[in-house]
Amino acid sequence: MMKRILKLGIPSGIQQSIISLSNVIVQANINGYGAAAMAGYGAYSKVDGFAMLPSELLYG
Repeated sequence: MMKRILKLGIPSGIQQSIISLSNVIVQANINGYGAAAMAGYGAYSKVDGFAMLPSELLYG
């Protein structure tokens, strides 16, 4: 059972780590454009998360 958990968990953990790191890099670059850009990216992130929710519930 542990082997199966690790077989699925390690690649998923690596993928989520890379995604999180890339989001930090994108946010750091957007911060240089000021408050309006930061707010726009924040709104986009919320809409994107909401739009992806059905697929994550079905296939996650």
